[in-house]
Amino acid sequence: MNRPTLARPAVAPLLDALLSAPDLVRELRALPGPAVVEIVHQVGLEDSGEILSLLTTDQLTELLDDVLWDAAAAGADETFEPGRFVTWLEVMLEAGDDFVADRLAELSEDLLTLAVSRLALVLDLVEVEAGASDRSEGELVEKALDSTLYQELGDYFLVARSHDGWDAFVAALVALDARHADVLERTLHRAWTAAHEQLDEAGGLYELLTALDVLEIDAAAEREDRRAALGYVAPATARAFLGLASQPSSPSDLASHDPVTRAYFRELDVAKVRRHRVPVTHREGHVVELLRGVVDGGVGPDASAPRDHHPLRDQLAELALRDAERHARAVEELAFLTNVLVAGDASRGRPWRPAEAAERVLEVCEAGLERLPHGTTELPLHQWSLVAAFRAGWASPLGAPR
Repeated sequence: MNRPTLARPAVAPLLDALLSAPDLVRELRALPGPAVVEIVHQVGLEDSGEILSLLTTDQLTELLDDVLWDAAAAGADETFEPGRFVTWLEVMLEAGDDFVADRLAELSEDLLTLAVSRLALVLDLVEVEAGASDRSEGELVEKALDSTLYQELGDYFLVARSHDGWDAFVAALVALDARHADVLERTLHRAWTAAHEQLDEAGGLYELLTALDVLEIDAAAEREDRRAALGYVAPATARAFLGLASQPSSPSDLASHDPVTRAYFRELDVAKVRRHRVPVTHREGHVVELLRGVVDGGVGPDASAPRDHHPLRDQLAELALRDAERHARAVEELAFLTNVLVAGDASRGRPWRPAEAAERVLEVCEAGLERLPHGTTELPLHQWSLVAAFRAGWASPLGAPR
């Protein structure tokens, strides 16, 4: 899935402006994770070395959870992209071996194990030597090894799954061994355990050397937990909600949240999400102002189009004056619904940009509110949640594309 990016001529001025900003370190480290992700997307991962070197561990984790995973198509489940991990390593190595070793040690071991396993087949050195000397398989093993790259590291033998970025990968692991040998040992042992299980299933070392395994379950689950705590919606969850919303429902059914929505808000760490929604003001510094220009300027051919006016915005503004608690809940529901479209809706053939998705959510919610009974309620949002309004609208002719 191709991510939207700015035209290259716009990148250099933005990067130069960011790096020349006063109090860059303080301001950058104060940014919420989504803002950092947006900056890196606009500048490009390959050109963001100076920025990446300044991030906090939490910012780096959130960034990698975004840039290292991708979906083959809009609405599809995301999978780990080892090539992007290699790109990140190459960028980090520009700051030195010790620096990249320390950053690797900060990663979750599930993610690090997944990356190592996707980039290299980790074998026991003794097993490899035994396989190479085996009378029936030795010649095949040597032939397989002659056609690829490999590296001995302690008691382990690493065979490259891809030659791209192999030197950077090995350099990073050697640096990690020098500064955080315990982290590397645990990582390689876990990767070897997974490979050893596959060795038994494959029937021999040669078969395993010519096969490609996928070790994503643990890392993907851990990533999903982290992102759920920040308000993101997994593609499978988004698809389930949209499937449910496409079915006509009675007003009584919409009076309470559906199981998917209840599960989402039950798992959501509300305090952390609100911390990531700090309003953008001039007091937050030059870096944020630059980011505001990038986001407001948009990306793509329709970026300059003015935002449509929705009556629902007026209702939300009125709700903020009358009932701050309900308004806060409505904003959280709007974020949930926007993330649902970004993660799970494939109707347009390309992913929704967040701003586009938010506009679409408002349209669908307005259509839904018109279909729901209001009684004598002066402000419909006092009676109905945005999730209920969206479901009513999505199931209508004005809602989901047919």
